Order: sequence, then structure tokens, then C-alpha cells
Amino acid sequence: MKITLFLPDKLVDFKLPSLVSGNFSFDSEKVESKLINVIAKDNQWFLYQTEDVKIVSNNVYISEVLLVPNHFYVLEREKNQYLIYAASLSFGGILAYSFLENSTFSIGNTTNSTIRYNIPYLNNMGIQIECKNHQLTLQYTGTKPIYINQKKLESSFYQILIGDELNVYGLTVLFLHGLLLIKPLKELTVDARGGYLTKFDFP
Repeated sequence: MKITLFLPDKLVDFKLPSLVSGNFSFDSEKVESKLINVIAKDNQWFLYQTEDVKIVSNNVYISEVLLVPNHFYVLEREKNQYLIYAASLSFGGILAYSFLENSTFSIGNTTNSTIRYNIPYLNNMGIQIECKNHQLTLQYTGTKPIYINQKKLESSFYQILIGDELNVYGLTVLFLHGLLLIKPLKELTVDARGGYLTKFDFP
């Protein structure tokens, strides 16, 4: 299992071993009191609280919680809250979509989003991607951080390079030449009816 920590300026990934055994603590900095604390019980990974770090669920503190792939968790330390995301390390397939010159498509959680990711963190998020003059550009009008190659996008306009990876709260989109590769998620719907994206099947 992989745990992604969302920081204001970057993403940090931590990996748990394939053998569910023992306990582990992670942090993005070298500090004595680690932010993320995980223990193995009954062949499953659990996130647990410490004296310094609380787990927040529905605005109340809980002592521990089962780590489930494709789920978000909120941790609190020194009155600061941190968002983490758990994901499976196993390969669950990939969605591939081709796009043509002069294509425009969007990412968000509204009904008219081309790539719709139905999670609450995307409220008022507007990500528009355009292919023009053989170049891909991204325009962003939201206020929540999104990440390119693990780093926070610092401007509202970005020229996408081949091999760039966009991360939007657990949704990952890899940009290749004429292709988007997307990790499938249950909250994800891709609307290719507008003709901007076409499902691509590898030979």
C-alpha cells in the first residue's frame, strides 16, 4: 500500500511492505513525533493515533482506523490538519484516451466535466486542458492545490510536457504523445461523447 501526504507545496509518498506485519511511522521531515503511524493487525493495516497526532473523522477524534485503498484520511498535529490518501500498489489496469489537435477537455467534479472525479475536495475546481499547435496547456482556476510531478502547481497556466503527471487528490493523469493514461478509480467517469477524448485500446 502507498500513502500519499498532501502538503501545501508538494506530495510525499510512503510505501508499506507487501507483507502486512509490524508497525511503521512516516513523516516528510526528520522529527521525533511522526505524522503517519501504521500498525498491522489481523492481516490489515490500521492508522493509529499517538499522543501528538490525532485522527479526525466526521469532526471527531478516533483512536484508529482501517486503511482502505482509494480513501482519504485527515490527521491533526499541533492544531494543523493534514490530508493523506491510501492507494493499492497492485496494478489494476490503466485507462488510455487519445486526443487530437484543437481538442479541449476539462477535469472536475461537475456534470459537464470531461474527466469527472466525484469527490468533495474538487468543489469550484476548474482544470481546462487544450491541445493547440501541437502543444498541451493547462489552465487552472481553482483554489485548492493540484500537483504536477509531485510539486504544487504555482500558476494558473502551465505548458504540459510529454511524461508529466498530474495529481488531483488521488486522480493521476499521465500525459504522453497524443495519449492520456489514467488510473481507474470508482469515483471516476470519463465522458468521451464530445469527441475530445477517444478510448484507446492497446494492441
